[in-house]
Amino acid sequence: MDTDLLKKIRDFALRLLSGRDHSIYELRLKLQKKFSSYPEEMEGVIQECIEKKYLDDERFAQEWIRFREEGSPRGTFLLKQELRKKGVSPEVIDSVLSHIPETDGLAKAETLAKKKISSFPPDLSALKKRERLFRFLLSRGFDHGVIAKILSSRDLFEK
Repeated sequence: MDTDLLKKIRDFALRLLSGRDHSIYELRLKLQKKFSSYPEEMEGVIQECIEKKYLDDERFAQEWIRFREEGSPRGTFLLKQELRKKGVSPEVIDSVLSHIPETDGLAKAETLAKKKISSFPPDLSALKKRERLFRFLLSRGFDHGVIAKILSSRDLFEK
């Protein structure tokens, strides 16, 4: 086994992981782009990163959700989709999302709704506001039950 090649693969992987957490799938894709001719060496480096806890899908999913909460909150539906695209297993996704109370989703949706409504033109009808708000919250991954609660809130539309 070429130790220089292994060192290059390891260094590249660690450089990626030092920037931000990656899912196992993401790291594998990035390594394949650069080192596709050396699949055994790549897998060895990936396994080494997992063993040393540099690479952990559960931690990645938790960090991804935290990152989304801070910058651009999402409903659980959209979070699941994003994590699936990043190659996180359904079991890990369900485990991580199960720790988020349902009331958090409602609170997030309400905060986003208040902010969005403030950007609507003042002469927009209540019906149009509700329609736009429905589409906006749906696009952010909130389920119909949460959206219905938000849309039924009178004080949200009376201001």
